[in-house]
Amino acid sequence: MLKSKYESVEQIIRSFKYQYSVDTCLQTCIENILLEFLEREKIPFKTNKKEIHRTLFKKGPYGQIALREYSSKLTDLLKGTQVRSIERYHSPSLIQAPGSIIDNSFHLEGLGRVCSDRNCSFPYVTVSGRWFDMMGLSSWSDPVNNHTVIILDLNLDEDRIEFFDPAEIFIKRSSKVDVIPKIINPDRFVSFWDEAKLPRLTGWFERKSDTLDRW
Repeated sequence: MLKSKYESVEQIIRSFKYQYSVDTCLQTCIENILLEFLEREKIPFKTNKKEIHRTLFKKGPYGQIALREYSSKLTDLLKGTQVRSIERYHSPSLIQAPGSIIDNSFHLEGLGRVCSDRNCSFPYVTVSGRWFDMMGLSSWSDPVNNHTVIILDLNLDEDRIEFFDPAEIFIKRSSKVDVIPKIINPDRFVSFWDEAKLPRLTGWFERKSDTLDRW
């Protein structure tokens, strides 16, 4: 079920950005869901969009800064707001941000609740690099690195999951792809989700007044 404001997925992704390089899928997803959430719920926020972008895409001496570092910086930016960042690691990780939770039980039902709850942003998930196989791009499959996508709607009764892939701008350039999938069968999605290399991660933003117990 879509969040109450929207009638279609197209409405949701209208303001979404695509990743500008092959290694920025996670940061792009986080930026998209945070800005959409703040604007949709009209949440007062003193920091401007450029500062969020700089926090997520800043590079350190060895390339892109670590996830735990920009998670911490985002938490600082969100101080004084009604919003907090939630992360669910499905295994222990060195990049795990302080306060995040290891939760092997978080699965499709929890993901569906986040998708439909207007007090949450849309969730992002890491999936196996084999994700690109379903588009006929087996040469893009990466056995080492994960890819990240945003889940927009999850309907188990209709056996479908709608998603936003920030790599679509690159996929469109391939002559091997005729149709870019935007919907996936839950069983197939779970196979990509379960095969994600460590750390397997699910994340979203929510209002602080809510309780984590329901997840």
